[in-house]
Amino acid sequence: MWSVIITYFFVFMIIWWLVLFTQLPRGGTAPGEQEVNEYGAPLQPNLKAKIFRTTLIAGGIIALLFILSQLGVISLFELLTGRSL
Repeated sequence: MWSVIITYFFVFMIIWWLVLFTQLPRGGTAPGEQEVNEYGAPLQPNLKAKIFRTTLIAGGIIALLFILSQLGVISLFELLTGRSL
């Protein structure tokens, strides 16, 4: 029981980081003509909204994986290891 919960937690964290890196470039305000330290850095990165959106997307993916594994469509063990039971 605990091993399944821990496994889903770590899978969630990996998916969360992957989704975060896809969300970071979206929706930033370009600096334009203003003087900033780093030219490519957005003036308003909106990190709270991006982290919230990332958590929702990753949670949805984990929920889908959990439902499919409970229905017997996929096996979490086979998905993570590439080996069949």
